[in-house]
Parts: sequence; C-alpha cells; structure tokens
Amino acid sequence: MIKAVLLDLGETLLTYGKVDVLSVFNQACRQSYDYLKGAGQPVGSFRSYTMRNLFSIRFRCLVSFITGNDFDSLDVMKKLGQKHGFNLTEAQWEHVSWIWYDAIGKLAKVEPDISDTLEKLRAMNLKIGILSNTFVHSSTLINHLKQLNIWHFFDEAVFSYEFRFRKPSKKIFLATAEKIGIEPQNILFVGDRVWADIKGSMNAGMTAVLKNAYTNYGKRTPKGSYKIENLSELPALIEKINK
Repeated sequence: MIKAVLLDLGETLLTYGKVDVLSVFNQACRQSYDYLKGAGQPVGSFRSYTMRNLFSIRFRCLVSFITGNDFDSLDVMKKLGQKHGFNLTEAQWEHVSWIWYDAIGKLAKVEPDISDTLEKLRAMNLKIGILSNTFVHSSTLINHLKQLNIWHFFDEAVFSYEFRFRKPSKKIFLATAEKIGIEPQNILFVGDRVWADIKGSMNAGMTAVLKNAYTNYGKRTPKGSYKIENLSELPALIEKINK
C-alpha cells in the first residue's frame, strides 16, 4: 500500500534539460559580483572573483566525487567570502545563494498541470516529499518552489548536502522515510537516474518509478520498477498499485 510519494528534484519535478554550464556559471558570477560590489564588499576585480569561485567550485566538486558526499554551497560561499573580508547578514548570504542559482533556475520548467497532479496526490491522503542529491542550499531551492507556488504541497524535503551520504546510498532513503514518518515499503519514489534513484530506492525497499528524461535515454527500466513520461500519470499508477 503506497502511503507516500517522494520526488527527485532535477529532471523529475523540475526539468532543466541539458545546460551550458560555462554560460550559466559566467552569468551567475557576473550577477553575484555586481550584487556584492553594490553592497560594498571587497570583491576585487571581476577576473579574480571569477577565478576564486571557479577554483572553489571545481575543488569542492572533486572532493564530493571522491568522498561521495555533497557539500553545502552556502557554507562554502560564506567561508570564501569571509576569507576575503566580506561582511554580510544571514539574509544577504541567502540572497547571494539565490543569485548564484537564479541563472539555472530560470531554465527550469514544471509540467503545466503539476499543481493539479500534486493536489490529486494530496486528495488520496498521500504524504509528499522531496529527496534530492544537491549542493544547493535548502533556502534557495525552497524559495524556487515557493515562486512556482508548489512548495505548500510538500510535507518534507531532504537534500543530500545535509548528510554524509547521498543517493544511491540506502541510508539517505531510509533517513527520508523516517523523516516523513512512513515505512519504506509504503513509499513510492520517482526519479530520473537509473542507478542513483531507481536502484537506490529499490534497495531501500521502496517502489520505484523512472521518469523519462535525457538522463536515462537508452537505458533499461530495472525489473520490478515502473516508468512514466509525466508526473501526471502518478495518481492512476498509485491507484493501480494499491488495488
């Protein structure tokens, strides 16, 4: 019996598509630099600011790849900024985090009927949560979901940078199940990556649903899992599973 639905974020709830990473980085770098300079912070030249941040991000991503742990980007920003004499309030730091995300956030799309879909899931007395591998701070991601007017549908949101493990580790799926208050066998997890999302959630005892995306193009749907084109298919699928 499915009692809760957990959604991955990127390419599941939010569709970013294939992103020109360098272009997005340059745009975010310019916007954050202009904000910090306008706030009277000792940012130095734009070139030096860009190189500092590029090195910091690449280094953190390398460490993350080696250790299997995601990092808190807001914490990294604070430490790098404070090292160079930045003096900002917590609200200002969170705004800087938002500026860095905004360039890619503007590319994100949701299904046109996503509110109706989430409303139907709520009407089925299902808890709804988010579980995402990410280094983007929760304040930024929740702010984005609020702007899309869908945050209020969710009971919980779990982001991997908050833990010392990430998908496909069974630990993060079980930690999320505990947080949302539903046993793993009663949870349906929806994601776009076969290894991290589908096999990971199945190993934790959840029912897995692969959402079609460019990230799983040409890959087989693991035995025992389901596949959908759109999230709007979830209410009917869950009714079928629960019969």
